[in-house]
Amino acid sequence: MLWAHVTGGIVMLLAGAVALRIGITREWFRWHKVAGYTYLAWGALSSVTALMRSFDVGHSPGMATGVLAVVWLAFSAMAFRAVRNRRFDQHRDWMIRSYVAAWTFVFCRFWSRSAPDALQPIEADMLWLAWVGPLLIAEMLMQWSRGSKSAGARP
Repeated sequence: MLWAHVTGGIVMLLAGAVALRIGITREWFRWHKVAGYTYLAWGALSSVTALMRSFDVGHSPGMATGVLAVVWLAFSAMAFRAVRNRRFDQHRDWMIRSYVAAWTFVFCRFWSRSAPDALQPIEADMLWLAWVGPLLIAEMLMQWSRGSKSAGARP
């Protein structure tokens, strides 16, 4: 199960980077859908295995990891729904949230392996902060940018 989680995560992050680059530059755009489906399929595998593994560890870190897996699945499902309904601005926003959540798995793993011993007792708190903080920042930046675009339209 760990192999599926790690492999799925690696492929998901690489496919997400490709899809993000294509989406921003619009070069080779016909490959954007392929990269997106790859991101979703392998990310779903990684998230579902993370959710299953979250029940194997202590209560708080396991809960944070499990909730993050559900959040990634929800964000990705909303992005898929938005693109199917041809709401490309919403698709972009949901994919930003999804990709931030995906990278949080990496940060959490890095933190749990490299944090000083004095900070290890607060690992559960860091796991929550590691994904709630970046998502909050991403949301604020998206809303800020949207607000500045509409501010020029006022009379």
